[in-house]
Amino acid sequence: MITRAKLLLYAAVMASLLAAGAGGAWFVQDNRWQAKYSDAETLHSNTLAEIARAGARQLQTEQAKRIQLEQERELIDQHHFKEYTDVTQTNAQLVADLDAARRRLSVRINPPARCDSLPTTSPAAGLDDEEVRAEIHPADAARIAAITGDADECAVTLGALQEWVRAEKKPPVP
Repeated sequence: MITRAKLLLYAAVMASLLAAGAGGAWFVQDNRWQAKYSDAETLHSNTLAEIARAGARQLQTEQAKRIQLEQERELIDQHHFKEYTDVTQTNAQLVADLDAARRRLSVRINPPARCDSLPTTSPAAGLDDEEVRAEIHPADAARIAAITGDADECAVTLGALQEWVRAEKKPPVP
């Protein structure tokens, strides 16, 4: 017959077996979850590292494009600054020459059909295909040259700006 002590002993053995089984299962599951968590953590860190490398590559590419664009702009600036300086100097020299009457500015005119002060015979052929020309007063010629000089400077500046825009819009070189 089963006595109370034996029953308690069987219950204690069963409880300890159950506890040992639960503990063993807990240990096995813990190891499995640790492995899964470790794999997931490794995958996550590898993914983050790949994202960082891709970002670094893209940053290097963008920096290379920026450096190339800056170099192109520098060349454009140098070219157009020289062109602008040359135009400015040429125009300043022309204005000074016209103002000092070292050079003359003239325009073609159509002579009136009949004028008593003009000879009736045609003059000998000249370099200007026998055109009649009128000289402009030196001060007025200098003002005209200054205005056209400003237009030349504006044209050079516009050309520089257009080249900047073209350099900005052109497709990147791989």
